[in-house]
Amino acid sequence: MNFIEQLKQIPDHRKSKGKRHPLWLVMCLTLLGVLCNYHGYRPLADFCEKHWQTLQTRLELAPESRIPSYSTFRRVIQGVEIEPIVKLFNEWCRNSYTGESGQWLAMDGKSIKCTVSNQTDSRQNFTSTVSAFTHETGEVIALAVSENKQISEIEVVKQVITSLQGQKASFTLDALHCQKDTVKLIVEQEQHYLIALKNNQPNLLKILDNLHQTTEALSYAEEFDKSHSRQVRRRVWVYPAPTHLRKQWSSLQSLIYVEREGWRDDKPFVESVGYISDLSLKAAQFLDPIRLHWGIENRLHWVRDVLFQEDTGLRRGGNAPTIWAIIHCFIMTTVRRLGFRTIPQGQRVLANQVHQVFDILSCSYSY
Repeated sequence: MNFIEQLKQIPDHRKSKGKRHPLWLVMCLTLLGVLCNYHGYRPLADFCEKHWQTLQTRLELAPESRIPSYSTFRRVIQGVEIEPIVKLFNEWCRNSYTGESGQWLAMDGKSIKCTVSNQTDSRQNFTSTVSAFTHETGEVIALAVSENKQISEIEVVKQVITSLQGQKASFTLDALHCQKDTVKLIVEQEQHYLIALKNNQPNLLKILDNLHQTTEALSYAEEFDKSHSRQVRRRVWVYPAPTHLRKQWSSLQSLIYVEREGWRDDKPFVESVGYISDLSLKAAQFLDPIRLHWGIENRLHWVRDVLFQEDTGLRRGGNAPTIWAIIHCFIMTTVRRLGFRTIPQGQRVLANQVHQVFDILSCSYSY
């Protein structure tokens, strides 16, 4: 099934009366347009008008086909179902991803603030996305969407991990996901984990603190980070997991104690955090995945918030904020897969390159 055929499987929420453009076509033009650097409803209409002859040829449209208006794009994006678009993105990633086997993947959730309802009371609800993000290349290779009231982030992360079954991968997760069920799932899929440890697991944390105070580490490493106007010294100690913990936590091998100290925003700081892992690595080998896990905040969440302004609500209405969030993941993954240094650079180079963008979306997707 190719990209166009997958788009044609998405249910059309609109009534038949007055419908001039099939939903698959509007969504295809949306993805082509935003990757050609036309971002927004009116810019998408401008994109179609500028490149209509080329689009008719590539999409095999009838000569009498009409150009969609900006209001058509707005109505479709506000009303299209979210789950089929998530499935579309995940299938595209699965069939076009060429990364190395055994790489590190960061898992984390991000709320879309402009979707918050009942903000001041217990009925508060909002939409979140959970992403599997490659440490090295900065690509989103799997995505899930949920509402806060329906399912917890812990369960959504497990769903995304399950969707990556069969891939040789090692996951880094924050302390929220230091859960026995999550660890068991990863091990059963023959994958690996490195999970932060905080006060949500007080017994584990106490054991690690005691090991750090009384036991000689298996290995030790440190590094200095002077990037982004900060000076940080990271020190890592690796300890063997006690026997009784190995029975409780699937395949647990290492307890890792990390200490960070230095200057941030012209202020001194000292902090420590623990990690658990099923890997028996040297401390120096844990340095990179521990540091690179937080790239998901800077290279994914920050880009979506600041560059694409997801939280400002510029494109509110219905499902639009969530659909645009998924579209942004298409943009970031495509640009980084092509090797551009920054997202804006990739957008500039791909601007108006209809044939190249069409091949990126369709040809690499076919299977």
